[in-house]
Amino acid sequence: MSKRAASLVALVLLGGCTKDAPSEAPAASVLGEVKQALAERERRLSSYHLVAESTQGGETARSEFFFRAPNHSRGVAKRALETVTMAFDGKSMYRLNEPEKKLEVYELQLPPAKATLLLASMFRPFAPDGFRAPLLPSKGVTAKAVTHAKGPQAVELTVTTQDEDGGPLEVTYVLRTPSADFLEKRTRSGQHLGELTVETEQCDAALKLCVPTKLKETRDGAPLGTTTLTTVELNPALPADAFQLTPPEGFTVQNRVMKEP
Repeated sequence: MSKRAASLVALVLLGGCTKDAPSEAPAASVLGEVKQALAERERRLSSYHLVAESTQGGETARSEFFFRAPNHSRGVAKRALETVTMAFDGKSMYRLNEPEKKLEVYELQLPPAKATLLLASMFRPFAPDGFRAPLLPSKGVTAKAVTHAKGPQAVELTVTTQDEDGGPLEVTYVLRTPSADFLEKRTRSGQHLGELTVETEQCDAALKLCVPTKLKETRDGAPLGTTTLTTVELNPALPADAFQLTPPEGFTVQNRVMKEP
């Protein structure tokens, strides 16, 4: 992907509760309950359609994203005269390269865990936190019940790992319980703290969950950007062929295989 396209994708990156105090259940029990809640949430929210507008550094980008479980995805991001279009139909990943007038089709021949991580990384810019469940490693995750202004019952999931340079990296997700609605994320790397917080949300009584409609991002307390979702459709009917890209007139198709070395 070109640096300009990569920067565009990076730019795009931008319930039920009670009034009781959080329980004092053991951390392992809390973690198990949250994982079950996230799995149930994914079961209920099987598809969605999002239209978003993100601002960062005085620039604005617009995106549209379609998702259908388990992993069918299609995203279009636009900024000025540049457009990035990507899709995954369950087998192949598509990238429409407009400057070079070609459609790149990648057949994924990766282990399931690595394929899941790759797809999450590629499509995360099109859908903010709060729609898909966070990818949690098998080790290095702790959980504790907390109170929160948007809760009041909530849980903190903290993942301890390393950054790209091998330094300590701590990512904390705050979720409302019992619906596992995303409320905020804190990323601490060295002396720096990044925060992503939900400003407004849309709730669905039938699905018993809420999703964000506006998020604010800061770094060390300074504003970085905002993402506003102007369209949020939950569980729309999306046909399988909606995730297959066809080349526009005059474009060539380049087939590739993505596998481990």
